[in-house]
Amino acid sequence: MKRRVEVLFYGRAVYVYGPPQAQLDKLPGHIEISLNGAVMATIDLEIKYREAYDEPWNPLLMYRWEGGGGDASNHLQITLLDDATGFWPWFPIRGFGFDSVVYTSLEPWRPPKYLLSESEKLEDVTIHDTNFVTSFTPSYAWEKTVSAVASSQGIRTFHGTSNELAYNSQNLGVTPVAEFTAQCAALAVYGASTAQLAATFPAGFRHGHLQICQGRNCEFIDAHQVYLNVSEHLRHEPVLLYNTDRMSPWFVKTVSMRLLDPPSPVGHLWTMTLSHAVCSQVVPKSCVNGTLLENEHDANSWRD
Repeated sequence: MKRRVEVLFYGRAVYVYGPPQAQLDKLPGHIEISLNGAVMATIDLEIKYREAYDEPWNPLLMYRWEGGGGDASNHLQITLLDDATGFWPWFPIRGFGFDSVVYTSLEPWRPPKYLLSESEKLEDVTIHDTNFVTSFTPSYAWEKTVSAVASSQGIRTFHGTSNELAYNSQNLGVTPVAEFTAQCAALAVYGASTAQLAATFPAGFRHGHLQICQGRNCEFIDAHQVYLNVSEHLRHEPVLLYNTDRMSPWFVKTVSMRLLDPPSPVGHLWTMTLSHAVCSQVVPKSCVNGTLLENEHDANSWRD
């Protein structure tokens, strides 16, 4: 029986990634890519990995399809063609790994941006990682850190996790989740600063791949790319991981952040941190003698 992976997606293009070369424990084999029942490509992964030898820690782009046209339901199938048992040394066992599939589609419908009336304004509320509305599960997979490195606003604390903390011999398959509730018109979520991370995690760590959701609306975040774009003069400031201005200010939403990276057979450390979030709430403007006051006042800060 052929070994295969099947993926259903709705979109107009797809990119199939295999695991980094450094994580392989079998010789790469030959795979067949089918889309909606039609064979699209036959790929020799050994050659493919050999061509990408200078990037052993990055997922390998095995196949891409950019069909164009409109969005549609598609059935992707990846099949291993090699069936050797490994009994004969000249026919070694070969395999293939599956890291992820990225597909593109038209931007989904989003609620419209809330328009302030003349009697309303936005007020920023900071939700720190130590706030009572914030939870971290499972608790053993998270560590609270009070860093010696402070931001320009004096922020020192953050909660951090890693695939090493989340996946051990007693707790396989656990996904670390940070979660809080908020009622906002706009939201920004921040991770620890690059200086704080460098002072906390051992050399060689990597920023993980994250899923951030507000309600049922979720986005994939490549935190490694986010941190690569941080300017040197901002290395002591919390890093913006996610922001949106399309939330309803009248409903309380549960916001969650998940680390998606599994354990690495070569001990590669993937990390995720939460420093704080900034929630922009709609509040009425002050009124004196029938006149609306425009003056700003200090934003609230929620802590436990």
